[in-house]
Amino acid sequence: MQMLTEQNKKYMGKRDDDAKAKAKAKVIKFFVPWSNGTYYVTEGEEESNGDWLFFGFVVGMEREWGSFRLSELTSVTGPMGLKIERDRWFDTPVTEFSTENV
Repeated sequence: MQMLTEQNKKYMGKRDDDAKAKAKAKVIKFFVPWSNGTYYVTEGEEESNGDWLFFGFVVGMEREWGSFRLSELTSVTGPMGLKIERDRWFDTPVTEFSTENV
C-alpha cells in the first residue's frame, strides 16, 4: 500500500498555511490493524531527506496531540508481518475534525 499519495500531499495542511489553504486540507488516517492504534494527520511537511514530519492526534494507550514521522509508521511490523496502513476511505476536512468523534 502506498502510505502517502500525491493527492494526500496536495491536500496536506501546513502550520504556516493561510486560512484558505487550511479550509481545503484533509485529515489523513493511519491505523494499526492489530490494535486500536490510530494516527490522524492534520498537518505535514516534507523534510529535506524525503521523509515527512506529521502533526496530529494519536489514539492508542493514550489520546494526545503530537508529532511523528512517516518513516516511524512504516518501520513498525506487527504480528504475522502486518504493517500500519492508511485508511483510503477516510475523507474528513481538517476544519471538521474533532477529537471527540474518534
